[in-house]
Amino acid sequence: MSAAATIRVLIVDDEPPARELLATMLERHADVELAGQCANGQEALDWLGEHPADVLFLDVEMPGVDGMELLNRVEGQPFPPVVFVTAHDGFAVRAFEVGAVDYLLKPYDAERFDQALGRVRERLSRESRESRAALPEQMAAFLAQWTGPRRVSNRLAVKDGSETLLIPVGEIDWIESEANYVKLHLSGRTQSGRTQLARASLTELEGRLDPQRFVRIHRTVIVNVDRIVKLTPAGHGDVKVTLAGGQQLPLSRRYRERLEEFLETLG
Repeated sequence: MSAAATIRVLIVDDEPPARELLATMLERHADVELAGQCANGQEALDWLGEHPADVLFLDVEMPGVDGMELLNRVEGQPFPPVVFVTAHDGFAVRAFEVGAVDYLLKPYDAERFDQALGRVRERLSRESRESRAALPEQMAAFLAQWTGPRRVSNRLAVKDGSETLLIPVGEIDWIESEANYVKLHLSGRTQSGRTQLARASLTELEGRLDPQRFVRIHRTVIVNVDRIVKLTPAGHGDVKVTLAGGQQLPLSRRYRERLEEFLETLG
């Protein structure tokens, strides 16, 4: 990127004051253009499908599709460098290790923001828009392990309109993402054959489920490993996961090694 080039920035944060603060910080720099603002990961996905951006200032914890879920959904696609902007400090060191440009911990001041923007300039000076790689492999590997703060319980509280449902985690066969929702596939004496929509992100629920019982097998699927009965090659290196109820789910190459290592511990 040449010194005269304009840096196009996309802000993704569910809090309007946080977006306004970032916009104000950006206005102080003549070489920066605020290209867009989004309130959640789904809006950002839609926006990025139609517009270019040079860097993403990305919040981690948002309703619906959060920051981690956004990155999970762009596997294999060209993606701009990321500056995490969040009040959660639980993975700052790891974020640097896996290729994030910077990590702004709220609240931050103008000096700290300018430092982050300086790092953005350095990163962009080493690459061009045309040569930008897909989401770095080390970032993808990190996302495969990231589940956010653990709040493991034997029941899962999910929003259904104005109601909050308490679902025993033992009733969950598998979970899939659907836009700003997730769909829980349930079985058991009281929930036989039911599905339940919940307004949450897959990554959010993953952080609330027991990692010794629930494993992500695809960017859109989490499965209860107690329900898995076999893994079947499906050609071209793909694998199908078959559950006790006969459902066949895709096992992404990105998550295959993780699942196989987990299943080895059961032997």
